[in-house]
Amino acid sequence: YLSPSLAPFRPRIAGDLLDASGVALPTQDGQAVLSRSGGFSVPVGSDEPADRPFHRAVLIGLPSVTHQVDMNQSYLELDVDLDGGGGQLSVAWPEAAASLAPGPYMLFVLSGIDPGGEVPALDLPSVARTVWVR
Repeated sequence: YLSPSLAPFRPRIAGDLLDASGVALPTQDGQAVLSRSGGFSVPVGSDEPADRPFHRAVLIGLPSVTHQVDMNQSYLELDVDLDGGGGQLSVAWPEAAASLAPGPYMLFVLSGIDPGGEVPALDLPSVARTVWVR
């Protein structure tokens, strides 16, 4: 998934994260603050054809470099819905979000692609956007 030939298919987070009413989320240290009390929208884009939808969004906790095994590493798949216009990914918190510790996380949007040939189908991630979860 790091091949430069996949660059046109890589999804990107194309702007500020928005709350349910379309207003930019508050920030902390320049990063959007996500509150588990409501959903949010992620503006997405890519150079890919329209038949390759953005179909997943995940939060991954920032890694710890103090130990060989990071027991605090977190991964949460978010509930998503791509609006009809294709430019906003609506995100809702799954039930598992209640166990998510507050703090910084990396937000990724994933897009499914099938490059064909001998390369298997894969989920191509965006470049991460660092966010704060409260």
